[in-house]
Amino acid sequence: MTDIRFLMKRFFVDAHRAGTVFALALTACSSGSKSGGGPSPGALGAVCSSPTTCTSGECAPFTSNTQNVPGFCSLLCSATTSCGSDGTCITVPTTGQNLCFQTCGSASDCAQGLSCIWTESVDAGVCSAVPTATCSDLQAQGGCDACLATNCCNQLLACTEDVACAKIAASCAMSITCMQTSTNAAAQAISTCAAACTTQCP
Repeated sequence: MTDIRFLMKRFFVDAHRAGTVFALALTACSSGSKSGGGPSPGALGAVCSSPTTCTSGECAPFTSNTQNVPGFCSLLCSATTSCGSDGTCITVPTTGQNLCFQTCGSASDCAQGLSCIWTESVDAGVCSAVPTATCSDLQAQGGCDACLATNCCNQLLACTEDVACAKIAASCAMSITCMQTSTNAAAQAISTCAAACTTQCP
């Protein structure tokens, strides 16, 4: 069965760096969230295309994504305490670096255009973008993964952007039978479209 943790890896940044280590103050990672909305300009989680627009001096680039968001304000971290009250420290799978991500309960907490993606390793939603290659990468895995990505791509993406559905998928280890028992609409949508994959996903 498809592992939701593999799917989640597609939602992290490809944050290659030039080798400079920034000596950043803890206050630079404070989210500075606006009341009733996403982060303030330059704060942790704000959309950026240049480091000069970030309070921390660090703009972490996203891979090609469906929202066409270039990057987000972040900073290197060694623990979540380095990321302020509205952030969490996550290891980026593609680089092995630890970066601060803004935490969220829904997309309304994130900068405009970003999604709230539940992340199992920190048991929290984080603001991120949806990589364009998510479903094609799953198709390349073959078997059940490929079948679900081909027949249920939109449903898989919708579940990943739905915090409640992503939690269900993780607790069910993406078992379609398990997800069928859920009352979550996004989880039910996956279990319905997965009927086309009964042979590949026994």
